[in-house]
Amino acid sequence: MHLAFYAKVVTYTEAIDGEIVSVSFQEEEDDPDLDDTSVDALYENTVKGIWISAASEFSDFVADVEWCDGNNYDGKYNVRDYILSSNRLELTLIDGSQFDIDFSTDNKTLKDIEAFLSVAVK
Repeated sequence: MHLAFYAKVVTYTEAIDGEIVSVSFQEEEDDPDLDDTSVDALYENTVKGIWISAASEFSDFVADVEWCDGNNYDGKYNVRDYILSSNRLELTLIDGSQFDIDFSTDNKTLKDIEAFLSVAVK
């Protein structure tokens, strides 16, 4: 599986003092008509995107990845390796899936993502 896109939306969020971290790269904002209160809302998403998350509260702090290619949703794989620059993320998962994401974000978000990946990718 190979997915490439330009992410207009890049986010970094933390919860519980950094015990849960989530990073997202999305081609567009979420569909405003999507019912985000629905348990199935993420699976109904049709926006190309990749979501990388890790939680240390119950297990090792290891990133896993979920994505939508614009039609189908898949994921829950760990990262094999990555290359992150100021405007591009190249990511390879343990199942061989590859992602090439071009993006633009502020320096703080980029630094937070760099720090997260350096710890959560083992």
